[in-house]
Amino acid sequence: MGSPLPQRIALADGGALEVNLRGTFNAAHDEGAIRAFLSEVRRVLMPGGRLFVHVLAGERRLAMPGLGGAAAAVEIVPEESEPLDLLEAAGFVGVKLLKYDAKPCFVRDGVAMREMQLEAFTPVAPTDGDVEVMYKGPLREVSDDGGVVYPRGRRVVVPASAAARLRSSGVADQFTHFGPAGCRSAAEISCG
Repeated sequence: MGSPLPQRIALADGGALEVNLRGTFNAAHDEGAIRAFLSEVRRVLMPGGRLFVHVLAGERRLAMPGLGGAAAAVEIVPEESEPLDLLEAAGFVGVKLLKYDAKPCFVRDGVAMREMQLEAFTPVAPTDGDVEVMYKGPLREVSDDGGVVYPRGRRVVVPASAAARLRSSGVADQFTHFGPAGCRSAAEISCG
């Protein structure tokens, strides 16, 4: 905050495992500059690299909210969906709200504002074969950032890298992971 966004980050392509942005979305940058900066962040993150974002977001966009304390540097409060939309538009996957409480931190001009923490990842190229997974519920179906739909109780063939992301996510217990696609057990076994 208070500094211009760098046009280039002094790292090689894929040279970072993680990037942390704190207050970047609360500074008075135009949307084009933020989009270009997120493209640069994606460039320096390795495949599967993590982006962490910490931002104060509101129920609607608010400029110059006049907050006190540590939040006095906040110039812009984006509407709560803006940071997520920007990350998805930049090509990040696995976007997840880590923190967004029901109770606001601030209310100014009728706008409730909350601390938002997000994580997102750079995509991993699917070069490692296909496996079968099954979504167990409770919803009828869910879909991932790549558009793959997981109907409840149906096997779906996905790249092994996508299955690994599911395994390490907050919804891991909602999926059953089978072996490689097309390899069903032919041996007789007993569950008892």
